[in-house]
This record gives sequence, structure tokens and C-alpha cells, in this order.
Amino acid sequence: MKILLIFSCFVIVVLDSLFLAQNQGKLEYIIEVEGATPQLQKTAQMLFDSRMNVLYRPNQSRVDFKLGEMMTQTMITNSETDQALSFSTGMMGDIAIVATMTQLQGSKVNDTASSVELIDETKEILGFKCKKAIVTTGAKEKITYWYTNDISLSSDGHQFMNPLVPGVPLEFTAMANGLLMHYKLANYSTEIPDAETQFSLVPPDGFQVLTFQQYQQMLLEQAKKQN
Repeated sequence: MKILLIFSCFVIVVLDSLFLAQNQGKLEYIIEVEGATPQLQKTAQMLFDSRMNVLYRPNQSRVDFKLGEMMTQTMITNSETDQALSFSTGMMGDIAIVATMTQLQGSKVNDTASSVELIDETKEILGFKCKKAIVTTGAKEKITYWYTNDISLSSDGHQFMNPLVPGVPLEFTAMANGLLMHYKLANYSTEIPDAETQFSLVPPDGFQVLTFQQYQQMLLEQAKKQN
């Protein structure tokens, strides 16, 4: 459950980052997961074939997570109307949450403890010239980013689009509850087939629809059961 909640928070950060300058596109990432202990290695095996797809166009964003065998999760936002929709399948069932972007993002906290070192190294990822950056967090964790300036996105987030990194990350690492998550871009396209459906804020059929407040109450009840 903790891992799933961490992924939920991560998706919110991703969506908060995707405010497009002028373009639209789709980024498809593969995610390799490693665990440092035998127990975490078992969890990593369950997350085999994890993926993240990011779709964006002016004022609208969508992030699709496939977390191995554990769950799928989608979050869609419209910054112009402050609307958001999240729906997921997994241990908690098929749930759709209708909310505002403000509710999902909560209070923003400026990260003043982290620092970045821009390294004079380059490599190509899918034809994009990438530069290297190493971010050191307040907890002294080092995260390596390979980023490009050839994709026109601006950033306002702290992980996928780290404001300390001057470009769009095409390869990076992140920690989630002791698991090392390695993200790498596998495909990029400026075309979004059936875009109106992809960015629709109507909950899909067959899902239990909750308000943000109802979802928070559900999480509290789940936490009490685990304690």
C-alpha cells in the first residue's frame, strides 16, 4: 500500500510539471525496478514491465502508469478549468476520483535543501542530445538526470521535471520506499491519436466514482486497518 501511495504522489508531481510552451506530444518511458533486500527484490519482480506515458498539450496533461502486476493509474488535468480526474485499478479496486488540480496538488513547498551539479557530459537518447545533471537532495541522496532542451516543456515540479534541472529529463532515477526506479524514454511522438478521449475528464465506465474528500476518508480507513 505504501508503494502505491508513493506512486500516486509522484503522478501528481508529474502533472504539476507539464505546462507546455507551445507544443503537444507523448513521451513513453520504460521503468526498471531494483530492490536492495530479498523482500524488496520480490516487490521489484512484481513491478516488472512497469511503464509511464506522459501526454501533453496546452493546458492539459495526462500521465498513465503501469506498475507491473500491481496496478495501473491514470491522472488527467486541465489547468485552465482547474479540473482533475484520477482512476486506478489495483488492490483497492477500480476507483475514479473527481477533484480539482488544487486539491490534488495541495500545498507547494519550495525545496531549498537540494542542489544540482551540471556535468560536462553528453549522450543521445532517441536522437535527442542530452546533458547530465546530478541532484543532491536534502537527505544526501544523489539522483542522476539526462535531460534535453530539444523538447519544449517548462517545469514546475520536483521529480519528473525537477526545477533544478534545466531541461526535460529523458532518463533518470528515483527512489520509492526503498526501491530504485530507473526511467528511460523509449518513444517520443508529437502526435496524440484520439486526443479528445485521451484528455476527457469523464470517469470511465465500471469504476467506483469518489470525490476527493471521499477518497481521503478511504485512505484513512485503510491506514487504520494496517495499524
